[in-house]
Amino acid sequence: MSRSKRITLTMALFAFFAFGITWLAYADEEALGRQAEQAGNLRQALNHYVAAIQSATEGGSKDLELREKIIKLAQTIQPSPAVSEEAERHMSRGRAAVEMASKPEDFQDAIKEFRKALVLAPWLGDAYYNLGVIQEKAGYYKDAIRSFKLYLLAAPSAADVREVRQRIYGLEYKAEKHWEEERAKEAKLREERSICKALVGVWRYYLSDHYDDHLHYEIEVVGNEVVMTQVVDITMGKKYRAGDITGSSRYQLDGRRLIRNGKVEYEVSKDLKKLVKRYMYSGRKITHIYHKCRTISVGSCGK
Repeated sequence: MSRSKRITLTMALFAFFAFGITWLAYADEEALGRQAEQAGNLRQALNHYVAAIQSATEGGSKDLELREKIIKLAQTIQPSPAVSEEAERHMSRGRAAVEMASKPEDFQDAIKEFRKALVLAPWLGDAYYNLGVIQEKAGYYKDAIRSFKLYLLAAPSAADVREVRQRIYGLEYKAEKHWEEERAKEAKLREERSICKALVGVWRYYLSDHYDDHLHYEIEVVGNEVVMTQVVDITMGKKYRAGDITGSSRYQLDGRRLIRNGKVEYEVSKDLKKLVKRYMYSGRKITHIYHKCRTISVGSCGK
């Protein structure tokens, strides 16, 4: 076994054991919490559940399950559980980060701070509300919905319950629209990748019964720019030899269109197998169809 493979295997085993230890720690704490709760030791149960949530995957189903359990348990404890100074510190830091934010991406630090506070004190309704507001401003609509729902669970008799429910309904609409937009972007990106892949290679203009000229057009794609290079396939008089490059042109790729100097010069067919060039000549509309070849060789061409 090579050294690199041994290192990879060692890292994989380490990650596996680390995950196993974390899971066991979480499972033990949750089990201890259930035992304490059944025995009526509610504060002790709360402490175990809070310890368990620190090992759960943030935002996962188990994390949500534990938070709901902690919130309901905290409401039965009198006086209410004390909030640690460290949790208070993270909330203050979060509020400061919000004050300094000027654009959506600036809210990341505030989100991190409030999340840290809610790992230490997962029953705090106000912290969930503030986190939801920040997540909404940052464009994390699904996360904001989750935070506002936890706020309603933690503060069922709050004066703004109806207002927060209405806010959740609005966020659900925003989340749906955001999801649709993301799907459309992904579909467009997949289409662009397919077009770029189809464009790369060698092309030649085909007349009714034979290939025109003595040129192939070799295409490469760099970013959203298409570079088309004319390459001689056979001798053209005394001026060119096979393999000579006679020139190249650069186009901007916009969907299936190749644009130069603000004008569409080529379009890729829907099946991605043809390049179509349309232009006016002597008052007539001219259409040229280009087909792909295997190599820069006459024998490699065929419709």
